[in-house]
Amino acid sequence: MEATLRRIALAPLLLALAAAGTGCWLAQDPGAAGSDSDGDGDSDTDTDTDADADADADTDTSTCPNGLWEGDALVDSPAAIDELWGYRWIGGRLTVTCPACADLEGLECLESVDDDLELWNNPELIVVHGLNNVADVGGGLFIGFNPMLADLLGLGSLAGVGGTLTVAQNPSLDSLFGFENVTHVGGDLHIESNLSLIDVDGLSGLQDGAAIQELTVTHNPALERIDGLAGLASVGSLMIVNGNDALGSLDGLEGITEVGWILQIHDNASLVDLAGLGSLQSVGGTLSIHGNAALGHLGLDYLVSVSENYTPDLTITQNPALPTCDAEALRDQLQAAGWGGDWSIGGNDDDGVCEE
Repeated sequence: MEATLRRIALAPLLLALAAAGTGCWLAQDPGAAGSDSDGDGDSDTDTDTDADADADADTDTSTCPNGLWEGDALVDSPAAIDELWGYRWIGGRLTVTCPACADLEGLECLESVDDDLELWNNPELIVVHGLNNVADVGGGLFIGFNPMLADLLGLGSLAGVGGTLTVAQNPSLDSLFGFENVTHVGGDLHIESNLSLIDVDGLSGLQDGAAIQELTVTHNPALERIDGLAGLASVGSLMIVNGNDALGSLDGLEGITEVGWILQIHDNASLVDLAGLGSLQSVGGTLSIHGNAALGHLGLDYLVSVSENYTPDLTITQNPALPTCDAEALRDQLQAAGWGGDWSIGGNDDDGVCEE
């Protein structure tokens, strides 16, 4: 409320100065936007154009009077948004858990969050407009349990996430557009239980050769494709693709040559082959392919190494359309490369025919 009153009080002064053609300086960082360095009469670094293509005008951050908000910040009401108005930088974690917020307008000055940015349990949140100028999150970005969230377009300025990126339990979200400018994720990537999500094309900005620690794409029943992940080259720990009923292929994962620990592909009813992982050469832990009803071919032609430290190390089971000979061919391929681990193959199509 105090911030709102401050803005109202300043308005007549700003209008009077504008009418007189007089510049107005507000307290801000030395590098703040809004200076006229080239003497052409306009503000060289205003950000009031629609840089993120989300159909709204982005806030001119030269009018933001505050720099650093020290420590963590919690938005649990519209009044808490008013309190944060004018701040361009959160020095800790920003948590938004606001039962009455339909959007985040009022946070337009914000450009950076040092720690995590969490958008959890917001029953009325429809859009994230208000975060349009956030370019960097130093920690993780967690977006989950927002039943009415329709899009992420308000995050169009975001360029990087220092930690884990999680999008989970957002039943109305049908795309990840808004993440197009994200070029790196420093931790894990989790896309889980988003009932309406059709694709992950919004992540197509990930730099070629990108490496993440964990990749989980699970229980997204409408997800048809994941080719937006084409920038990925390695997964340092586990990779799980489970329970995506509409997913027909793994196209988009061709750049991945190594999974550091577990690779699990379970219960994807429409998945017909694993050719999207055709460049995969090694799995540092177990490889488990189970319960994929339409899977007719593996296509892991370059895989030569799976861990020998687990029992079993290789599991290919209960894929009723997969010829048993295709599963055995992968086992033989590994053994020919010197692999001596344990394996379990069963419940596949014993009468299926393999190409010579």
